[in-house]
Amino acid sequence: MGESHTARASVSGAALVVLCCALHGCHLSHGRAEPSDDPGRADAGSADAGSCVEPCEPSAWVRAFAAESPTATRRVAHDDEGNAYIVGSGGLVSYAPDGRRRWGRYLGGVYATQLAVTRAGDVFVAAEYEGAADVGGGPLTSPPGRTSLVVARFTSDGAHRWSRSFGGDTLHGEVDLRLAADADGVYLGGLFSGTLDFGGAPLVAAPFEYTSYLASLDPEGGFRWARTLGRTQLGHDPLMGVDGRGHVYVSGYHPDAVDLGGGPLEPARAHLASFTTAGAHRWSRDLEESVGALEVADDGALFVASGDTVRRLSADGVDGATLTLPDTVVDVAVDAAGALYVAGVAHVARYDADGTERWTRRFSVADPVGARIRVHDIDVDDAGNVSTVADYQGTADFGGEPLTGGRRAFLRHDRDGALRWQRRSGFVWWRGLSAAADAAGNVYVAGTFSAELDLGGGPWVGTDDGELFLASFGPTGARRWSRRFGGVGSFYAVHHIAFDAEGHVYLTGLFAGAPDFGGGPLETVSSAIYAASFTADGAHRWSRALGAVSRGRGVGAAVDPGGDLLLVRPTFGGTTLERFAPDGTLLWARPIDPVSLDRGPPSLAIDGRGDVYMTAIVHAGGFDWDVVVRAYDADGELRWDRRVATTDDEPGASLAARLSGGACLAGYWRRSLSIGSPRPPPASALLVCFDADGERTWSRELEGVGGAGNGPSVAVGPDGDVYLAANYVGPLRIGETALPTPTLSDGLVARFNSDGVLRRTRVFRTAVGSSLPSACAVGPDGVFVAGFFAGTTDFAGTTRSSESWSDLFIGHFR
Repeated sequence: MGESHTARASVSGAALVVLCCALHGCHLSHGRAEPSDDPGRADAGSADAGSCVEPCEPSAWVRAFAAESPTATRRVAHDDEGNAYIVGSGGLVSYAPDGRRRWGRYLGGVYATQLAVTRAGDVFVAAEYEGAADVGGGPLTSPPGRTSLVVARFTSDGAHRWSRSFGGDTLHGEVDLRLAADADGVYLGGLFSGTLDFGGAPLVAAPFEYTSYLASLDPEGGFRWARTLGRTQLGHDPLMGVDGRGHVYVSGYHPDAVDLGGGPLEPARAHLASFTTAGAHRWSRDLEESVGALEVADDGALFVASGDTVRRLSADGVDGATLTLPDTVVDVAVDAAGALYVAGVAHVARYDADGTERWTRRFSVADPVGARIRVHDIDVDDAGNVSTVADYQGTADFGGEPLTGGRRAFLRHDRDGALRWQRRSGFVWWRGLSAAADAAGNVYVAGTFSAELDLGGGPWVGTDDGELFLASFGPTGARRWSRRFGGVGSFYAVHHIAFDAEGHVYLTGLFAGAPDFGGGPLETVSSAIYAASFTADGAHRWSRALGAVSRGRGVGAAVDPGGDLLLVRPTFGGTTLERFAPDGTLLWARPIDPVSLDRGPPSLAIDGRGDVYMTAIVHAGGFDWDVVVRAYDADGELRWDRRVATTDDEPGASLAARLSGGACLAGYWRRSLSIGSPRPPPASALLVCFDADGERTWSRELEGVGGAGNGPSVAVGPDGDVYLAANYVGPLRIGETALPTPTLSDGLVARFNSDGVLRRTRVFRTAVGSSLPSACAVGPDGVFVAGFFAGTTDFAGTTRSSESWSDLFIGHFR
């Protein structure tokens, strides 16, 4: 596990609040939630949804929030209305002409993704996959050990129309799969070896060689025709397009003499060929050089780029004018007026039909080691607005505000070369996610993001500094409020949410930027601790910096009922446990060495008696580390110290306190784990509880829990029941209960009684994709879980589909 986990609890007379989170915390509180009258509440689902030892109700509600995540984006296309579509290995996204995100679709399990859009807005996607894939029509499977091809059609609004899977012996996609479409159907080209079956007679490749193919499906995905185009070699990308009359054009390379229908072509040459919409050969010819880019105009005019030249050919393949340019050409596009748009490695330019340069827009990147920029694809709409997809590393200048970090950028220039808007993909980081619930049943979620994120109050566009957010949702899932505070300088730092007896909200963590919580920016010359307080309605009360930290990736934090803040943090003199008054006055500090915070932040929790519990990582010698639980009294004096486990990996742990005294720990170790029994296989978790005197009351080893870098979360209810939220990656049995085996990673919430007996489990099933619960909060009427998911997931009776491979979910489960 990359980071460890923190948790804490605060107690007041009428309300117990327990914070737990896989990397942060979860809260529990008394009180009754009001009945829901929210019309947007999710359907409850079937009564037997999930997996339960005792009867359990289905999910009360689940909210999903699209997060614009990075993908291996390579293709962009437009429809007649100027809407843009981009596709990558992670999904399909559409933007309006003004840059507003229209919709997104997760494409599960696929790679080598290609895109074609008709004038009417029909969107076609083709990709390869191995094992299982789901592009919106349900799971598809390929034969064991084989690669299959999937073709899907979506409406202009993103609705899935159909998807078809085609098998063969060996496909070669990556850069060699190509796609084109018109009103008559969709056309595919690529490389394969062995056999490939589109529904007619199987295509057969040359023995032990890669062979080019060209195939067509009708608008509903039915087979029209398919043919081979001769033996070819890797590294010679086939390119294709279709004109307004339905004629198909394809380029390629043939090492041998080949006859595409018009007579033999010389060996070891590039070729260009045209076929009718029914697959009949129109013409074919040799080319002197390999084709780097191919654009087909509606009237059939061809623009063929090779090196630093763009050559124009007629619809019959006859040579026309040649334009020599100062840079290597990456891609070309043509608008309705015949203007030519050319993309180089780091620029976009427009030329009139006679070759006159109208404008050039060059992109630059700052000069740190490894900085780079690379344009991959351009497309132009009928009005001459050109869209560009590019990768960059470092700080990139595309003509607007500089973009930083290593991301993918999506740009739109108008016909005159003015930058209309720019966007870049980013992350919402599950490693920085926290959740808490108050006595009224409201849930609070905090985390960091660099993507576009909309929690219901309008889209936020993040930065590479890791924008910090805090949001609150009511008992029925309706958004109450949401706040963003600016960059905190780290995606990995843990942020903690807590409450005092009056219901004030506290947020603490590390920062290295200049976040503004409402009282003005906080500044530091290095990593420091922040603390901020808000009313229950999200209004700023106060915020302050509490001093620098010397090392490590986080702090442990807890808030007691009176508003005192307890911190464990690395200082320049060691590691200390500190207590601050609500006004920020340091009350005391206790050294607690030897503890390693470089292995991840600790967890803190406070029980009903005011004792403080902490997880710590202590070097055990060699490559081993001990995971320990320590108890301190309210004055910071050590009461007891218990070793929980030894691991040779980077551990993570979540901690929750018991009302009657004592604490429970949930830990995850990616490799080896030793608790006095034989070491279990990789991806194992441990759930262990101690009483107030440090005696172990019960423990559970959970093989398969906590994969994909995400560890378990723990919370303790007022009745002593223990809640565990986690993801699992393999067969899992908890006591006598066997959970369904996940395809990749499923989520679970398990409830144990105070003696460790399993009472119920809830499973979040994803056929193709993953479910990663990252934070949990036990409320007055069930448990809240926040995390991330990709694909179509059944959240114990409520189904949600993600728009990317990292969408945020928040759910309430009874």
